[in-house]
Amino acid sequence: MKNLNLLFIEGNRTKIDNSNVVESYNKIKAWGFIETMPIEYFPMEEAKNKLGGRKLYRPTITRKKGEGSATISNFEIKMVEVQEADYDKYDGVCGDGQHRTIALMFDELKDVTATYQPVKLSKENMDILAYISIRNNGRKWSNDDFYASNISTGDTNADYISLIKGKKAIFLHSFSMFILLEHLI
Repeated sequence: MKNLNLLFIEGNRTKIDNSNVVESYNKIKAWGFIETMPIEYFPMEEAKNKLGGRKLYRPTITRKKGEGSATISNFEIKMVEVQEADYDKYDGVCGDGQHRTIALMFDELKDVTATYQPVKLSKENMDILAYISIRNNGRKWSNDDFYASNISTGDTNADYISLIKGKKAIFLHSFSMFILLEHLI
C-alpha cells in the first residue's frame, strides 16, 4: 500500500515545528513506522463537507540552503493552498500525525509505509478542526517526562546515568534510545 496524500486544515497548528518533524523522522528511522500508531485522517469525500469554511493546504519540504533535495538537517516547510476544485486529487485531511506525515516526505523515508486510520465525525454538527482540538488536548512527552517515567533503556550504565543526571542530561534520552536499539537489534 502506498502512503496517503493528505492535506492539512487551516487552524491546525499555525506553524509546524521543525524540531517535532526531526523527532518524528528520527523515531521512524530508528524504529520504522509503528503499525499500531496510525496517522488519523478524514477521507476526502467526507471531509469536504466538514471544513467549517477553512482552507486546505498541501505541505511541502524544500532545502533551506543550497541545492538538491531537502535533508533532515537542512529543510523548511511550506504550506501551499489547494483550490477546492483540486480536493479530489487528495486522499483526505490529516487529523493526527502531521509531523509524521511530513517526516515521511524526506527521501530517506520514502520507502517507509505508514498505517492510517480513517476518522468519522460522530457528531453531525462537528467540523474537523473542532475534532482535532478535542483530540489534541494532551501534550507530547518531553525529555523530563521520559526521565520521570523510569522507563528502562535495557542498559544498566545508561539507566544509572539517567538516575544520577536526571534533568541535567538533556542529551541522555537520545543516547539511551540508541543503546536500547542496540540491545533490540
